[in-house]
Amino acid sequence: MHRLVPLVFLLMLAPRLAGSADAAGDPRAGQALYLRVGCYECHGTVGQGGIAGARIVPLPLPWLGFRVYVRRPAGQMPAFSDQVLSDAELADIFAFLATVPQGRGPGDIPLLEARAPVTSLKNGKDVYAAVCASCHDGGIGGAPKIRDKAAWSARLAEGMGLLYLHSLKGYTGKFGVMPARGGRADLPTELVKQGVDYMVSVSN
Repeated sequence: MHRLVPLVFLLMLAPRLAGSADAAGDPRAGQALYLRVGCYECHGTVGQGGIAGARIVPLPLPWLGFRVYVRRPAGQMPAFSDQVLSDAELADIFAFLATVPQGRGPGDIPLLEARAPVTSLKNGKDVYAAVCASCHDGGIGGAPKIRDKAAWSARLAEGMGLLYLHSLKGYTGKFGVMPARGGRADLPTELVKQGVDYMVSVSN
């Protein structure tokens, strides 16, 4: 319940700050700062929220409200003074969060509208089309896009064993987030691995 307090505080401030102008910032610099100062440890690598922090994408406040809250937060969040993060650096982080793509609603995801039965999936290509494509086609949640050689090379550097493990058990970390078995608990281990093998094969 305590995690809701900062979010409620933010929402109470929002109407009074809605007219505030947004600050211009550099999203790429903001992403680096977001990771360097540890925002991701509570709020997730793309603002999706976590055990200790609220979801902050889409941004619940305009720029001024964001700055005020970071300087004088409620709940368990530590305050970030201008000696730790300047207003310019905060503006960069704000710009990064504002550019994070929002996931599609449940009704817009074909997988959730009509799940392909496992028995119809014969190989890695089938698995990709039925399960993996909903995130890996567009890079949702930090997923490496299909055929993006650079993105896959970074993951392959850690070994296929770890790729399989993250695909089977789920992952939250520096690269983004992934649900276990792509959100399909009924997907057999061998088919999960075949899906990974297919994405790797067409991305190199």
